[in-house]
Amino acid sequence: MRITFRYGKADRLSWVVTLAVLGAMGALSAVLFVGAQGAYYVAAWATALCVAVGVLYLLSKPTRIVLDDRMLELRCLLDTTYLPVESIVDIVAVGDGGFRHKIPLLGSFGFWGYLGRYADLKAKRIYSVYATNRRQCVAIHTTRRCYMVSCRNAELLVSLVLEARARGAKEL
Repeated sequence: MRITFRYGKADRLSWVVTLAVLGAMGALSAVLFVGAQGAYYVAAWATALCVAVGVLYLLSKPTRIVLDDRMLELRCLLDTTYLPVESIVDIVAVGDGGFRHKIPLLGSFGFWGYLGRYADLKAKRIYSVYATNRRQCVAIHTTRRCYMVSCRNAELLVSLVLEARARGAKEL
């Protein structure tokens, strides 16, 4: 059994942050090119840096979640995180409250989605976040780490992971 779940569409805040950052990078590049007065290499370096950061975040954007009998895969354009089903201790759909009490430590802060490490102040945990929509979140706790992903069918993902984990426990 192999089931693919799509990430939810990006929410409004993510689009606003993405457009604001892209606009700021474009404005910075334009100001540097206009004000360079012969030192165009500074503007070229700044533009190259902005483009590199944008492409890096674009390539890190989550694309799908794949579940089979033994593995849950969190796929991004460039990277895949593999979570063995038997290592998942708890999985729960958190919905609107998914980002409550969480502050970003390192990541995209809404640029092309919510990617990176977030600290949960209430539960005192660090989450690896692969989300595009804050309202469709699923919290996954493994034996080693905590993850938060967004999924269009969050409840279905939770129930199928719990079923796969129960099947795996019966096989042992």
